[in-house]
Amino acid sequence: MPSGVMITKSSPVVVVPSESVPAPLLTGETVGLSSFDKCVAPFPVTMMIAFDRPIPEPADTIKRALSRVLGHYRPITGRLTAGPGDGEFCIACTDEGLTFVGASASCALEDVTTAQLMDLAIRYLGDFCRDTDPLLLVQVTEFSCGGFVVGVTFNHIIADGAGMVQFLSSVGEFARGVSPPSVVPVQHWDDRLPGLPASMVAPQKSTMTHGRKALTRADIIIPFSLINRIKGEFGGTVFEIVAAVLWRGAALARSCPRTIPNPLRLSPSRATYAGTSAPGLATMATALSCSWYRQRAVPWPAVASVTWWR
Repeated sequence: MPSGVMITKSSPVVVVPSESVPAPLLTGETVGLSSFDKCVAPFPVTMMIAFDRPIPEPADTIKRALSRVLGHYRPITGRLTAGPGDGEFCIACTDEGLTFVGASASCALEDVTTAQLMDLAIRYLGDFCRDTDPLLLVQVTEFSCGGFVVGVTFNHIIADGAGMVQFLSSVGEFARGVSPPSVVPVQHWDDRLPGLPASMVAPQKSTMTHGRKALTRADIIIPFSLINRIKGEFGGTVFEIVAAVLWRGAALARSCPRTIPNPLRLSPSRATYAGTSAPGLATMATALSCSWYRQRAVPWPAVASVTWWR
């Protein structure tokens, strides 16, 4: 990012549900945690979604959409607490809301570097979430080019990756004026869903490791000459071809047998963001991988440069 770039953040505000839905969760009602989240400490997850096309007042638009959609996702506005009786942790639907910050950057979206990513989302103070922390933190950063980034940090107890994608999809629908959301969440905890018995939860806890692990980041450049060559031979969109190239590399790294299909699967909600259908992506990636396995005995020279650092 060019020197002298500034990211200015507004003071945090609390966003609470602005409308109720039929048969809402009652204030003070609790929702049990998943069997996985009973085994681990409440850890945060951060994801960022970049939009290169401008919309009117992105921060205010998304804040209003959040307020409306929270009526359908009341547990997100609650807090982690110890439940009655056995004292197991659960989510108390207290309607205390989520934390929202609007921000602006004095540069274009394309000028953002890895070093600046930390400024595009709100973080919890520690490695784990405290009982008093909001379950969801949202920051919307507007750039000089008109693009914006939605940075979302959430306590894993409220959703996994697919669940958060469903929630953010609903936020997007409300921002576009679509109501109610196309996918309506379950309003009450279904006690018919079996959980892990205590005899299994305790051993699982002992095997879980907490804390952050050192990751290695790779910058991979796939040249358009390769993309165009594959498109001419097999067809497909740029996204499908890039996904297939990366997936083939991952399959080769895992030493997957070349004679056995190794399909790539992508949920429809995630595929929607990519501008393609999940079946089409999976079919394309699988077809390309199988074709490359049959035609070439060694990895193709597709990566122009790979830079690793720790």
